[in-house]
Amino acid sequence: MKHSVWKRTRLSMKRKECGLTMRQVERLTGIPPAHLSMYERALVEPKVTNALRLARFFKTTVEDLFG
Repeated sequence: MKHSVWKRTRLSMKRKECGLTMRQVERLTGIPPAHLSMYERALVEPKVTNALRLARFFKTTVEDLFG
């Protein structure tokens, strides 16, 4: 199944609003940029632990980032 290049999660917006690169988010959360990229483009769903880690990091909910 092909994914639309326009489909994005709110994770990308949150990261950019904070002025952070994927490398910076990796250093602060431990989640590799390759995973972050796939999450942002909605190619894969994050593991529950990663989704919670990112939600806590951005001070929001999992639903807000990925819903």
